[in-house]
Amino acid sequence: MPPAKSAVKVLQVVWSLEVGGMERVVVHLLKGLPAQGCAAEVVTLGGAGGMAQDLGPGIKHWEMHKAPGLDLKLARSLARLVGTTRADVLHAHNTVSQLYAVMASLFTRCPVVVTLHGANYGGSERHRRLRRILAARCAATACVSQDALAAARNLDHIPASRLHLVYNGIDVQEMIAAREERQAARRELGLGPGDQAIISVGRLSHEKDYATLLRALAELSGPRLFLVGHGPARDELERLTGELGLGGRVAFLGERSDVPRLLAACDLFALSSLTEGISMALLEAMAGGLPVAATAVGGTPELVIPEETGLLVPPSEPAALAQAMGALLGDPERSQAYGRSGARRVAERFSLEAMAKAYVELYRLGLA
Repeated sequence: MPPAKSAVKVLQVVWSLEVGGMERVVVHLLKGLPAQGCAAEVVTLGGAGGMAQDLGPGIKHWEMHKAPGLDLKLARSLARLVGTTRADVLHAHNTVSQLYAVMASLFTRCPVVVTLHGANYGGSERHRRLRRILAARCAATACVSQDALAAARNLDHIPASRLHLVYNGIDVQEMIAAREERQAARRELGLGPGDQAIISVGRLSHEKDYATLLRALAELSGPRLFLVGHGPARDELERLTGELGLGGRVAFLGERSDVPRLLAACDLFALSSLTEGISMALLEAMAGGLPVAATAVGGTPELVIPEETGLLVPPSEPAALAQAMGALLGDPERSQAYGRSGARRVAERFSLEAMAKAYVELYRLGLA
């Protein structure tokens, strides 16, 4: 019999809590589950990561360190942790965590729910076969977008009956509250009353294609760009900024803990990615009332409604992105209308409460 509704205990299993979109989903979920009658703890298999400090004192974090190769000791340690925490469900995030959660479940019979956070599955037939095997041993497989669900069904051939769509969700009230700090945040960024500011938040890596965003900015005169995040492409992007003559208009802000305030300070959110799941940064920008110019990849078209909450363009086309950004910055009334519409859309469909409720349903499915 499943435990009483107020007694469900879930152990979130994730590789690490390094700063990233998937990790932010986990942190949000840990904070949102208690309101839905679930106790939640988290275990990181590959070390802690910078976002571990964002968990707060009320959330227990267990840190492990995976050895190279297939680490059977790690699987046994995770199984022991299920007993220590008295977890009713293991919720794994992406394939490596899923592998060890499934192995731990063989010792404990603890059901596993897994979330696939993107659509970049593909790979070798060996990897696809592994994902099919793991999915067969999970109570449910959650996908964060229709695009990701289609990839799991069509590339990994996971049966549709095992797949569930669960959109990412954010703390909408936090984003609304940050709007009150717009003027103070603009002053801190050196923005004057007439300055226009574009912002993008994400890992500075190839798949985010910030080179296209920089080239698009070079086609516009006036607006400044704030890039929030860190990653392996930073040096290359800084060189490109100099080559394009954008040194005075682009600020690399690195990792920041005040993203809501930074979003509130700006006028437009830009997303130049080559691939996306459901971008947490995009959700936060929309909840904060920003219009969006984004590439039509992955789950982004499920968030951004063209001519209603923003504009979508093909990936890797700087001219198209520049045109979209220029159109929005050049029409403040239209941009504000898009921002209001986007904020309503996120509040209605992509809230933290909605995400937590959906996962609780999957946990109960595993316990049935």
